[in-house]
Amino acid sequence: ATMLSQEMNRAGVSNAELARRAGLNPSYVSQLRRGVHKPGRKIAGRLYECLDIPSYVGLLRAGYLPPLEEKHLVALIDIIPRLITY
Repeated sequence: ATMLSQEMNRAGVSNAELARRAGLNPSYVSQLRRGVHKPGRKIAGRLYECLDIPSYVGLLRAGYLPPLEEKHLVALIDIIPRLITY
């Protein structure tokens, strides 16, 4: 199964529901889920966001972004608390 299919199963979301959330045709979502087509960068980000997964993670899983190196993760961990406002 594709990563998209696994995440849809985890979230309990059908092809029709994800298509509605993302503004796509259900048959296209079905094709993406089965691996017939690979989503473009923009669509991949939108699909994962509709599954409550950050777009970076979706783009990473779709192969559009390189994995973060440890030094970048450490920098992000340091920066994120300063970006959050209460």
